[in-house]
Amino acid sequence: MLRKSVFEADQLAAIVSDYHNAGLEPQEVAVMEFAEKLTLHAHTIQKEDVQTLRGHVLSDEEILDVDMAAAMLKFARIALGRISSRKFAPRTAGRNIFVPTATWAGY
Repeated sequence: MLRKSVFEADQLAAIVSDYHNAGLEPQEVAVMEFAEKLTLHAHTIQKEDVQTLRGHVLSDEEILDVDMAAAMLKFARIALGRISSRKFAPRTAGRNIFVPTATWAGY
């Protein structure tokens, strides 16, 4: 769903800053809310959270895609954070190239 969209750099920055007010469709906001909850508080996910996504016409396969993307990126962030602490993280122009949590939702 979100990965099918193409965002300009300014809209992507708005999404990262505040996805609730970035001009996203209600379905996209629901995915972002679910992904954020899954990333930050996975232990609190309930059936109602999945039902909310189904109410936005997401298939179980699409919901699983969101789950898998969130899990993969959280794992990568943890693993790369450990690497980064050993000064092995890739850098571009002196800035870490890894992006904030909210930006993965553009996949």
